[in-house]
Formats: sequence, structure tokens, C-alpha cells
Amino acid sequence: MKRALFILCFALGSGGLQAGLTLPIDLEKDSGAKIEVRSFLDELPSRGYAPLEATIQNSSGAPRQWTFNFSSPGRGRNLKLNMLSSETVTVENNATRTIPLLVPVSPSLAEMPWTAGLQIDVRGFKTGANANNQMIGGSNPPSRQGAFVAISTKLGTPIWTELTQATKVGSRSELYGSLFEPDRLPEDWRALSGIDGIWLMNEEFAKLSSSQRSALRTWAQMGGTLTLCGATDVPDDFKNVFFGKVKLGPEKLAINTVKEAIHGLAHGPTGFDLLTDTTLKFPPIKPNVPLLLTFVILFAIFIGPINIFVLAGAAHRHRLFWTTPLISVAASILLTAFIFLQDGTGGSGTRAALIYVMPDEHRQILVQQQTSRTGPLFGGSFQTTEPVVITPLGVNDQKRVLKNNCTFFSGDWFISRSIQTQKIQSVIPSRGEITLLNADAVKDQSTVPLITSSFPAPLENLVYEDAQKRRWNAQNVLPGQKVALTPGQPNPNLLDRLSHPMPPISAGSFFATNRDPSAFMNTLDSIRWNDEPVIYFGPVSLP
Repeated sequence: MKRALFILCFALGSGGLQAGLTLPIDLEKDSGAKIEVRSFLDELPSRGYAPLEATIQNSSGAPRQWTFNFSSPGRGRNLKLNMLSSETVTVENNATRTIPLLVPVSPSLAEMPWTAGLQIDVRGFKTGANANNQMIGGSNPPSRQGAFVAISTKLGTPIWTELTQATKVGSRSELYGSLFEPDRLPEDWRALSGIDGIWLMNEEFAKLSSSQRSALRTWAQMGGTLTLCGATDVPDDFKNVFFGKVKLGPEKLAINTVKEAIHGLAHGPTGFDLLTDTTLKFPPIKPNVPLLLTFVILFAIFIGPINIFVLAGAAHRHRLFWTTPLISVAASILLTAFIFLQDGTGGSGTRAALIYVMPDEHRQILVQQQTSRTGPLFGGSFQTTEPVVITPLGVNDQKRVLKNNCTFFSGDWFISRSIQTQKIQSVIPSRGEITLLNADAVKDQSTVPLITSSFPAPLENLVYEDAQKRRWNAQNVLPGQKVALTPGQPNPNLLDRLSHPMPPISAGSFFATNRDPSAFMNTLDSIRWNDEPVIYFGPVSLP
């Protein structure tokens, strides 16, 4: 079966070198339609989502429909993982549509050092034989896993070749990333979720649309590092990106500076291990050998001697035609009952969440980590209330097919009698906030801060740092009630359960914990969760 490799577009024009991937989809000659799949990157990241878009021109004489099926195979030493997704698009006659395609890719973890590109299967009106199993991406992977970087064409073209050589180890380069055209930046933060660092010229940043700017800011808030070259100050709306960083850079990039910056990039908030030694809470799932051995011996006795000599003796051999299947069915029912008695149905798990509160925007950045152990499951599909990025963690020695369609997940995210860990990132609308009621009066050294909470559940512990770097605290803060804070920090070990150090609390910000199940992003309903306290942090708001 023919597989068309991706076309790497480097077209010279008035704007300079154009970067990106373009894949024409094969249609029959008389179709009257044209389909192209494009990415603004010329290399696809190996986690998160691939930022693709499909441009469809339809002049066939009637409205037409096409379905795009994507497959992202991941390979590792002891693992096979395949991420599947699909999108159905309808285009009116004599119309052209450009549709953003958020395509999940198999994550590149320690067990999966690379991703083999995206396989695309297009079904619909007049799709030719070569429209199936085409591939985009999957070119030469780096010598080892590293941060994925994206540099604007204008900034990166003068140094890209030398930078590739400077980061070479053996026969391969450690440079893992792409040049890109800023005007093609996506308008959805999830399309940037596989990128760790982005370099932009200040003049290019200023030309971004409001939707592109919003996606870029959310990406930075999720843990991305943005470098603005030629800027003298960080824009006001990009100064408060708690998980990520916004840096200022020179108008012309130096190879060594970029190389050092790439090696210093973190992989977003994935560095935070919210569940320290979580997998130790669930011992490995092993078969009950004594029980199975006893069952096999008893089954052999019943199906053999008892069946032949007692139930179907020499004078009644014909009974074997119904005693043998009856014993087999009874044994199957008994074995199933033993499994359900031992493992139960559904499963149990532990989950923790870190939530960054943005009161001015009435939304929250959620980073959630969860581990569960399942018994027999009657279904593994689930739907989230908000768009999310879900990454499977610690999957070993298993073949899994994960299906991801925006907010609906199916396949092997949860499978029977298994342990699974996932990291979840999302942006959630919320009006939860801490309001400082007497901000002006607090400037007086003798005045105690007075706050109120609009979070739906009581806050167990709260720590607030004022503009003078003084720490204040409160416990059992109920929603809607005015609370006078007391000096000091009630629980010095409030954040000690995080294996990764938290960024320091800043002036005018707070940390708080509560036990609110509604704060988590729900996944499989049949899992019984043991919730760790939710950690909230962010700026306080003023009335």
C-alpha cells in the first residue's frame, strides 16, 4: 500500500523562508475538490497535540463530507502505544474551508523515546486509493529526548544550520524543533502543548491576533517559556505566568545563547510530581497462584474421572455430550465469580491537583495527576467537561490504543485489572477567588488583612503574603465570610508533599488547600477516588 511521505515546504517569498509541513490528500481526478493538510511546524512534537489544519476546496456540484482518521504510533523498549483520533468535515459546494485539526500524538516518555509521525486516513467523497495511510511528520528523531523548541523564521533562519551542527551528538542533532511563521500560530493553546520554548521578535508578537495572543499566553501559563527578542519590557498581560516564563532576548540570536536556553527548558508543569511514590500505593497486579492451581486441579478432577466414571458411566456414555459443556460453563461462571469477589468492579485511585487562580479572567489553570487500579470494567470511555490535554504516564509492557476526540476519550485509557497514571491539564472557568477587603489599610503595619473567599468549599489552610513581604494565615476559611488573618504561616510543610519545588509565593499572592471533589477533572465514573487536598495559588483580588 502506497504511503506518501510528507512534503517539507521551504518556499522563498517576500516574507523570507517559509516553514511548515504540507501534505496533499489524493482525490480522484474528476472529484472537483482539493484537500491539503498543513502544520505551521516543519517537525511534529512528540507529546500533546499536533497543530494541523485542513484546507478543503469543494467545486463538485454539491455539499461533500470527508472524515480524517489519525493514528500516532509510539514505540518503546517494552511498549506499543497508539493514539487515535478522527474529525468529520462538511464543505458546501463552491466553498473553501480551513479547519483547525487538533490531533493528539503519543507522548515521548522515558519508555517511548520517539514518535513515528502521524498516519492519516481520509474517507469520503472521491477519495483515491492513495488517500489512505499517508503520513505527515516522522522525520529524523533527535539522538535523545529533549525539549521541543519553535523559533520564528526571521529569527532562526540565520543560525538554524549552525545551531543544528552545534547541538550534534554523534550522527544526530539534539536540536528538536522547528522554524515557524508567526502569522500561522494556532488560536488554541492545546495546539502548542507539545512545545517547550518559543522565540518571537517583538514586532512579530505585536502583530498576533487577539486569539493567537490568548493561546500563547495560556500556553505560557501552562508552563511554556516565551522569549521576546528586541522587546524592552514584558507585556502586562504576560507578566503573570506562574508555571511558565516570559523572557527578553536580543534582536539577533547567538548560537550559544540559544543552545544554553534549550538545555535549560523544562517540559512545562510535567516536572511537578503531585503524587509522590503513588505507584507504591498499588502493589503489582499478580494472579492468585494457589487459587488458580486449586481451580485447575478441581476442574481436571470433575471434567475427567468424575465426569467419565460417575456422571457418564459405561452404561451412559451419551451423557458426555451435555455433562462436559455443563461442567465447563459452571467452571467459567465460578472463575468469573472468584475474579469479581477478589477485585470488585470499577476501581480505586488517588488524585491530586494544583490550581492556578486568575481572578481577573474568571478562570483557573488545572494540573491534575491521578493513579488508579482497576478490577473488571464494563466500560472505559469517559467525557470531560472542558477541553483537556491528558498524558498517560508510567505505562509499561502493554499494548494500548487510546482514542481522543477533544473531550471524549475511549479505548485503553482505563483497562480491566490494570494500574494507570495520567496527567491532566485544562483551563476551567471559575469565579473562585480570595478578595482582600482592606488593601489600603493593610499598608499600615498595625492593620490586619481582612479577606473573603468565593471558593465553593471551605479552605483548610491559607497563606497570604502582602506587599511588605509579611506572611499571614488563616484556617477553615468558609465561603462568603469575612476572615481576619493572623501573622505567620500555620503549616510550614503545606507544600512538602510536592517532589518538585514550587515557585516562591510572591507579594500579593496566596496559597490555600481544600478538599473539594468538584475541583478535579472527572474521568471514569466507576473509579472510587481518594482525593488529596487541592492546592490553590494565585494573586488576591481587590473589591
